Amino acid sequence: MNVRQVTASPLVYAEMNTPIHEILRLMMDYRLSALPVVDDGRRIVGMVHLHALEMGEESPDLTAVDVMTSEVICVGEDESLSEAAWLLVQRGLDVLPVVRGGVLTGLLARADLVRLYALVG
Repeated sequence: MNVRQVTASPLVYAEMNTPIHEILRLMMDYRLSALPVVDDGRRIVGMVHLHALEMGEESPDLTAVDVMTSEVICVGEDESLSEAAWLLVQRGLDVLPVVRGGVLTGLLARADLVRLYALVG
């Protein structure tokens, strides 16, 4: 089974000028601890992590570009689930952006793998 077959929907992300209060709302609505930040072509330019938002709560004028990390670990749509799971565990991540040709196509969260395991055993 590959990543594309279990990628979460709908596609959720922030743009570089998205205010942090909107990013926090998206994270809460979709139960994510991190959110990719994309440019106009939906290419990933960073990730915003929940702990960065908590530190930025004192400055409501901040946007995604102000609190994002630029180092992003992604996985391709055709990668195996075992490779993606290894990346999640090895790097201590909760969310992996899924890309095709550098363009964001989905998110794979640890919770997605847990749900899959619960369904198929």
